[in-house]
Amino acid sequence: QGQVVSNSQAAGAASSSMSTAGMAMKLRQLDLRRVRFWPVHVSPLKGLGRHIPHFGLSVLALQQATHARRPQPIGACYGRRSFAASGGTSQLESISSMEAAELIDGGDWVYLDVRGHDEQLMFGIPSLPEHAKGLHTVPSHRPVSGRVTFDASAWLAEVQSVLPDRQQKVIVGCAAGVRSKAAGQVMLDAGYEQVKEISDGFNGWRAGGLPVM
Repeated sequence: QGQVVSNSQAAGAASSSMSTAGMAMKLRQLDLRRVRFWPVHVSPLKGLGRHIPHFGLSVLALQQATHARRPQPIGACYGRRSFAASGGTSQLESISSMEAAELIDGGDWVYLDVRGHDEQLMFGIPSLPEHAKGLHTVPSHRPVSGRVTFDASAWLAEVQSVLPDRQQKVIVGCAAGVRSKAAGQVMLDAGYEQVKEISDGFNGWRAGGLPVM
């Protein structure tokens, strides 16, 4: 009987050794930069996170760490890309100032400047060719009670009075491609079908040597 107990203990020790070796191999294969460490006594997600003694790693974290994350499409800061606001059903295309100038030169696209009049007076506006569709100014973000706000509904109503045709091709520009994204997405959501925004804004237009006035 003593021999049986000894064999059982030996088997248990061997099993424990194999389990420990397997865990060690598992840990070596992990990219520890994607493993989140938790205190052993704290569960990260109730009902989902069961902890492994002595390591302080949740089972959920181990499972996530063994699978590579799928790359998310991220557009470049400049050039052509897509931008979608939360809740938007259409994607706003971003183009560079050079691409915008080429489209405007074609005679089908309107330039919609959403900067304030003070900015235009201080820094200038794009100088468009005579055959272009023209430039309209409808400031989007305005100071109200010491804060700059974007009243999308009021702004859209003003845009619709200037550009009632929702089939009109519109290029939206601001100073650096921030306000134009919000404004352009509002237009798309309102039913304007062909809207693009300038990713580098008027700053990029002027820096690229395009004509200004």
